[in-house]
Amino acid sequence: MRQPRKGYENRDFGVLNVSAEDLTIDASDEVKRRFLVACNGCSLIGRREKREYAVLIDSATGKTVKNSGLKKGTENTVSLTEWIPLLKQSRELTLSIIHNHPNGAPFSLGDIKEFLKYPSIKSMWLPSGKRLYYLEKQDDSVLAYDAILKKVQLAARNIGKTTDNKQNRIEVVHLIYKEVFKHGKIRYERW
Repeated sequence: MRQPRKGYENRDFGVLNVSAEDLTIDASDEVKRRFLVACNGCSLIGRREKREYAVLIDSATGKTVKNSGLKKGTENTVSLTEWIPLLKQSRELTLSIIHNHPNGAPFSLGDIKEFLKYPSIKSMWLPSGKRLYYLEKQDDSVLAYDAILKKVQLAARNIGKTTDNKQNRIEVVHLIYKEVFKHGKIRYERW
């Protein structure tokens, strides 16, 4: 096995304040590094162009899925329409999506809907600002996901009523997601 360059294993990966050692996921250090490199790439290009991007990754290897390509979106959204056949045909819990928010926001309701919709998606990574948000399905029991989505939708309706400050809203969203997901079969992290 090829040895990483000196200092590579402990390096701060670009714009995110996260290193491979910070990630508490069940994966090898090499796979963690691949995910972080992809997250930083998505974040850097998204910041520079002020738009969202998405990339489809093999959950086991951390490598880009063949023929999926980098999807370019707008300032507030990125479409996964071209990936739908691949998302439907792939085995359960084998794919990961990395997608950025150039505005620094946590997962949107639309992000969570897409994450819950396809059984093939195991995890979703969201580099946003200097933070990295993470969702992971713990098993393939899709029935629980409908109930979780309803809780998130209800919480999302109430967020606008609780605060009008952007930074406070981000913290409120984070706390709500943390509370909602701890009771379901979805792991939620923010590094």
